[in-house]
Amino acid sequence: MTDSTSYALFAAGTSAVLIALGVRLTAALGARLAMPAPTPFRLAPAFDVRAALVAPALPTPFAVLERYGASLSALGTVLLFASLASRAFAAGNYPLTNMYDFSIGLAMGILGMMHLVDARYQLRGLALVLTPVASALLLYAAALSPALRPPVPALQALELLALHVTMAIVAYSCFAIGFGAAILYLLQQRLRSTWLPALVRCDEVGYFGAALGFPFMTLVLALGAYWANQAWGRHWGWDPKESAALATWLVYAAYLHLHAHRRDAAQWLLVVGFVAVLLTYFGNLFLSGLHAYA
Repeated sequence: MTDSTSYALFAAGTSAVLIALGVRLTAALGARLAMPAPTPFRLAPAFDVRAALVAPALPTPFAVLERYGASLSALGTVLLFASLASRAFAAGNYPLTNMYDFSIGLAMGILGMMHLVDARYQLRGLALVLTPVASALLLYAAALSPALRPPVPALQALELLALHVTMAIVAYSCFAIGFGAAILYLLQQRLRSTWLPALVRCDEVGYFGAALGFPFMTLVLALGAYWANQAWGRHWGWDPKESAALATWLVYAAYLHLHAHRRDAAQWLLVVGFVAVLLTYFGNLFLSGLHAYA
């Protein structure tokens, strides 16, 4: 059975996100080409550190275009949430029981977290890193079957399912923020561009994403161990997806330790950590194990 309302909302949400990506790329490229050539930087006696954290304003036409892109992205996020809510209503249970639903949920989580962080930090360029990630997840979901099927026996503990999967989406979305900020940090470190945000602001946002996501990832492991004991009679069995999740947790634990001592090197751990997130997410597709259904 397929919920046609849910699929229509998914298609509309995906279209809005893809159009938003195109609009924001156009705004960024146009603004970058319209900016004057950089002048040599000199530290004046009255240098304003707070002002230095804010990138120069976009030229007006491109600023308007950027706002349209942000609005379309927010609309797409709302439509994706409505799509999952419609599936939950049609199925009569928590919807995130397969890769189709989880891909939509993770894309929605990344976009939602991106908008929250943007409202607080206004980190220019973050959407240009993360919207393609969310778009790729949505296009992947579009290639999967949207048919509604009853969950397999291991997933029928719906309270544990809801907690475990929701915590995973929050953790992965936070780690995506860290990844996006690290990419901007590494680009700024190399290019020293006036268009890109300051290194200290990128580092602040990256640390925020990792520090917020880490306790949620800890809950993912703890709830997963408890659920595994209920479903399979053991807390830990070195299943490939379990091992990948533990490796992800260890990478971010290493980042939080290294950040206090070597911030430049720590940025690479945010990139490696998100690669580990994707391996955890997609690993069940090419690694055998008890999570092969997920």
